Amino acid sequence: MITRGKYTFDIKETGSINGLQVKYTTDKYMKKNVKKLSFKTKKKIKISNIKSGRNYIMIRSYKIVKGKRYYSAWSDAIIVAAQ
Repeated sequence: MITRGKYTFDIKETGSINGLQVKYTTDKYMKKNVKKLSFKTKKKIKISNIKSGRNYIMIRSYKIVKGKRYYSAWSDAIIVAAQ
């Protein structure tokens, strides 16, 4: 759901993870002006400051084992059209 520069989406948890990383940008190739956010495990995530036009969002999970973070692969890009 997009409202005034904010995007909210639900996360379906699988397995035991400690948190999520989200990166988003308006660049199709995810190279320019990429913003990264980290969240502890949640079921709903809100991203604010979404620019108008097409936005590309990618998500990955991480797990902490003995103080070291292990990351999953980045998801495919989700295309969000903001007004």
